[in-house]
Amino acid sequence: MAWFSVLFFERFVPQPRREELRRQFEQLHQDGMFVTKYEMRFFELACHAVWLVPTDRHRIIRFIGGLTFDEMVNIARQIKMIHCQEREEREAKRLRGSGGPIGVPSGG
Repeated sequence: MAWFSVLFFERFVPQPRREELRRQFEQLHQDGMFVTKYEMRFFELACHAVWLVPTDRHRIIRFIGGLTFDEMVNIARQIKMIHCQEREEREAKRLRGSGGPIGVPSGG
């Protein structure tokens, strides 16, 4: 959120409402929500608590902390799968670039 937006929000949104939004953010957990709903609510509320999550790293840590265990496991599996695919693609590219598997002459 741009600093203008933060200043605007603090100037024109009553203090009790700002405190309520910050409290909602601090207590936000996925619970029974789909991840997409949790994500939307997280970012909606995060803009009202900029100093609690000032960097991408802080936002990621806080976002993951609010997920259910099952969802964290699913995300970890997806990340691992992506890393494996990327490694396989790099290996395949390296092998294509070297003319084939090691020990096999390229071209004759």
